Amino acid sequence: MQRLYRLTALALVLALTPWSRPAVAADTIVYVLNGSPLDDGTAAVLDFDDDTLMVSGDLFSLSPCATSWLVCIKTDYMTVVVPRTTQASSHWTAEGFDFQYVRDSKLRVGGASTEVREIRSPQGSGEFTFFVSRTGVLVAWRHTYKTMTGDLETYEYKM
Repeated sequence: MQRLYRLTALALVLALTPWSRPAVAADTIVYVLNGSPLDDGTAAVLDFDDDTLMVSGDLFSLSPCATSWLVCIKTDYMTVVVPRTTQASSHWTAEGFDFQYVRDSKLRVGGASTEVREIRSPQGSGEFTFFVSRTGVLVAWRHTYKTMTGDLETYEYKM
């Protein structure tokens, strides 16, 4: 948990740097779940030094991607792949998943407004919506899925 506190400020710096190995002290981004406090165990941590993604205490290994993309994060939990250019109605298939460019929008991150591309991808038993900055940083994602009782659940992780 101490590591999460140290990385809070770093996450804001990373929001404005290119995705592939940002030029900062550590290659780690921390995301909070639905605005929860960092110390409640629900945070997500993307760690390029350890090649892992931890989501609410579950650890997933990052797998290498087959092609060079603006963004490519591949784990057993989720896969996000974004080409260097997207256009309205863009659709692509990569790493075994379909992706659809939805729109450009703005997302509030740490008090600042950040321009993002909104991208949807059905994966597993649900759908992910990814919010990626123009520089290729995964700023946030939303995961919507059906529970075993048939209810829809939505979780949003944001820097």
